[in-house]
Amino acid sequence: MKKTVYITIVLASLVFINDIRSENLTSRKEKFLDYKGYKIHYQLYGDGNSSKTLVFVHGWCGNINVWKHQLKVFPNYKVIAIDLPGHGKSSKEPDQDYNIELFVNSIHAVLYNEKVGEAFIFGHSMGFAIAEIFALKYPEKTIGIGSIDGAHFEVESDEKSQSEWIAYNKAMAETMNEEKGREDFISLLFLPETPTVLKHNILNDSKNTPLSIGKKIISSMSDDMSFWKKRVMNIPCFVIHSPVYQLTDNYKHDFMKMYPNAEYYEMDGVSHFLMLEVPDKLNEMMHKYLKRVY
Repeated sequence: MKKTVYITIVLASLVFINDIRSENLTSRKEKFLDYKGYKIHYQLYGDGNSSKTLVFVHGWCGNINVWKHQLKVFPNYKVIAIDLPGHGKSSKEPDQDYNIELFVNSIHAVLYNEKVGEAFIFGHSMGFAIAEIFALKYPEKTIGIGSIDGAHFEVESDEKSQSEWIAYNKAMAETMNEEKGREDFISLLFLPETPTVLKHNILNDSKNTPLSIGKKIISSMSDDMSFWKKRVMNIPCFVIHSPVYQLTDNYKHDFMKMYPNAEYYEMDGVSHFLMLEVPDKLNEMMHKYLKRVY
């Protein structure tokens, strides 16, 4: 009888311990960090003791929610999702600056706060441009970067190309004086067959970022032209694109010049927000890639 009771207790304890481990791997930890007058909100998932870290960065007027199908499916990694300043639950002071360099340094501040030595950074849309600049500025912190229909810019160094880039960003920013500008821009990121509910949710979520901040971000894209010059980055790079950018035939060729170690994919029939439309397919691709490189 005593032996039976003992075995029962042991088995119950093992189940309890496993439940705790399972909870630790899937539960969310929510944190805030003060950085130079900005309050940065971020969330932790996965294995907090792992030596491997994944960082997820949303795009323009987005937030952590865009990654909701990715954050819990990498239990063997420490997973960090960040609301960039001006987005999500992070601070949104209209009189402050919001630009790429701030976003890059904010990610670095979060990694420092979490004592992360190096990470693989996934970016959606503008989030990939941020990941690129992070890798350029903090190469010792960057294992690799991933583009989930990411924005990637290359600007020639001649005066004409530079002037055109500045003019383009200025004109784009001017379309953001009214909410219709935001709505029109985001609508371009969908396909005709994109579910109406998804379109509605994405647009509503974007309005969590004040339009004045969204305009500042666009205006700032030409503040530092060195960010967008041609270069070679010999780091692991995962790239997947939807049809919505209508990329030119030369795009992949030019991209691979900058990232010769890139693994490049294109996926038909999905919108800019493929992580929400086909999460299982995307997650499987990401898992296989990370298993090879990290």
